Amino acid sequence: MKETTLSLTLMILLLLQRIASGHLISRADCNASADWQTNPDAYLRADTDASLRNWWAGISSAEHSGFSNELGKAFGTHVPYECGLTDDSACIYAGCRDFEEIGDPIWAYMSQISMVNLHILFKVIDEGITKGQLDFSNRLDKLVLTFFPWKEPNFVAEDILIWMTFLVSVAATVVPFLAPARIAAMADRATLEAVSGGISALATSGMSQISNEIKPDSKMGFETLATFKEFAADYGESARAALDNWSNSTFLGEYSANRSILDYFEGGAMVDHTFLPSASEVEAFYKKQLFSTVINAQWKKRKVFTTFFRTNDRNDSSGPNQTRYYLDEDGGVYYTYAYHEDGILRGYLGKPTGLDQMNETAWGISGTDITKASAGAFRIGRFNYTEEMAVLQLNDAIASNGTLSPWEDGAGWRGTWTIPVCDMGSNNWNTQFDNKTSRYGMLPCCCGTDCKDTTDFVRAANLYDFQTLLYGCEEQLKGTMIDFNKIDYGFKKKKNFAFYWATSSKAKRAGLVIAFILSFVSFGIGIGVCLGL
Repeated sequence: MKETTLSLTLMILLLLQRIASGHLISRADCNASADWQTNPDAYLRADTDASLRNWWAGISSAEHSGFSNELGKAFGTHVPYECGLTDDSACIYAGCRDFEEIGDPIWAYMSQISMVNLHILFKVIDEGITKGQLDFSNRLDKLVLTFFPWKEPNFVAEDILIWMTFLVSVAATVVPFLAPARIAAMADRATLEAVSGGISALATSGMSQISNEIKPDSKMGFETLATFKEFAADYGESARAALDNWSNSTFLGEYSANRSILDYFEGGAMVDHTFLPSASEVEAFYKKQLFSTVINAQWKKRKVFTTFFRTNDRNDSSGPNQTRYYLDEDGGVYYTYAYHEDGILRGYLGKPTGLDQMNETAWGISGTDITKASAGAFRIGRFNYTEEMAVLQLNDAIASNGTLSPWEDGAGWRGTWTIPVCDMGSNNWNTQFDNKTSRYGMLPCCCGTDCKDTTDFVRAANLYDFQTLLYGCEEQLKGTMIDFNKIDYGFKKKKNFAFYWATSSKAKRAGLVIAFILSFVSFGIGIGVCLGL
């Protein structure tokens, strides 16, 4: 009993002594000081970037156990950190008390917090991509039946694979696109620029690392859905491995695209945990991009296209609201259609296959997203939007401080869809879906200034050698200022009996039948005379 009382008394005396000396400070009290706040302003006041670089320069000049391990051993709890996707058993937040109590510098605390936040970000991205890839593979059967139910769609490598690699890169560099509101709230211009530097470094390195490690064979082809599904599963593993390598090399302190973890921390870019996304957010974004890429590639093999009509009427409703997109910058409105054949030299503008299902929770894509993304791709690359252009657009977004964001735009981000666009100028050849009031429906008969883009559009929209286009446009342009005969569609009008019959009036058809009967009768009489009957 005496020993217990003595121990309790001793503990109380020690506590009182620590309180008197000011050492017992709760994390809440510690964080009450502006200097210990985990935000970019406090990060910069502590001169974290310069101090961290000087410290690491000394450590890395000799044999060492990696950046995260050494930073953990040197400050705070003095426990080696193990950060990265392979092992996260010892990569957790330290309290500011662990630093203040032993006199460790604030910059070291800011650095460790940034390191744990970056570790969590890698874990979130990995989980999001993993689940997204799995769900994508599981939904491929339903996707095919919903959006391109024609027999055995052919998945061409060059249409899909490079974009899948690009999408992993985008998903792995979500940071710049998660924080428009946070960035906008920073009144201090210097702080804004400092944070942007770190964010840009992380995104640029991620793009480089992922794209360099995942190099699909562009000559590869997938003749069936089954072979494509098999590839998609294997591809998911490759994507995870690339992300794992980037994560592990980052926490070792190694460079990627001439940047290291020190660059990612720059300006306090990683010190505020509020920017961290959830795995479900990354998964939803990644899946939406994957679905868009695959459907886009298949739709472009059909007669699916977007029209642009120049008008100052921001409320223009000459086309279907479901795919409508007006852009002040372009001074006009865009609509997306599919041309549906309804017999010989007959058809109409309707919905692309599965458009009504696009907005379902499983896909989360709107018709406006499709039109908006395609319009953006057309402005940048006309009828040949390339991976290089996509990378440049992503770099522009990274440098825009949140004003451009593929994360915010989702499936509407420029180039996610690349449906070919016919710039009709002031010619309003739009219509509502399923308008069958004319034989041919409305057609994109003249694209670009003086119709100079028409040939390229026709090929891009899979309208080459489509005779309905020529017959329909010849009829549609009658009485206008546009001369049908001066437009180069890239192919010529054909004439045969089937076309003549299909486009003839009932009176003409009746005349043809009567003429045929009379000819047959005359032929029979002539034979009879010759035979002396």
